[in-house]
Amino acid sequence: ATRTAATRGSRALAVRRALLVASPVLAGLFLVLGALADPASGLSGDKMTRIYIDNPDPLQWKSTGYHWAYAFWIGTALMVAPLVRGRGAWLATVAAVIGFAGMVTLPGMLMSDWYQAGIGHAYGLQGVKQVEDHMISTMWGIKGFMVVGIPALALALPLAAAGLWRAGVVRW
Repeated sequence: ATRTAATRGSRALAVRRALLVASPVLAGLFLVLGALADPASGLSGDKMTRIYIDNPDPLQWKSTGYHWAYAFWIGTALMVAPLVRGRGAWLATVAAVIGFAGMVTLPGMLMSDWYQAGIGHAYGLQGVKQVEDHMISTMWGIKGFMVVGIPALALALPLAAAGLWRAGVVRW
């Protein structure tokens, strides 16, 4: 029984390590998908919104690609925490908490792209502007997601890497 348990544990550890390596790679691949699919790449404002309204299929590929890119990128910080013992454990733990907060806020914000296109299809560009203006001026939850999600994207993985380095798990 001990040998079986050790073999299962070894397989589980191998799978976790493989997922840890695969997650940033998957994040990069999904990021490329999102960037290539974006029908309004490099644009902003009314011109971008009009293109998104007129091109819902590429918009969905863009948003879905970015959603999974953010999730796999930030999720990597969660998978690092159990590997760090002793020195660096606090950094890895903070990275995991920040990563969790980012993972549950930032990717979900991309659904707004689909709502924006749907509102624009039904009510035109002016309808999109009215809804966005109302939401930004009266709803604090959107700002709360942005305040958590954007810094988490920037901080979670570098903090996790610093925790790994401090613990001596990786060398620079």
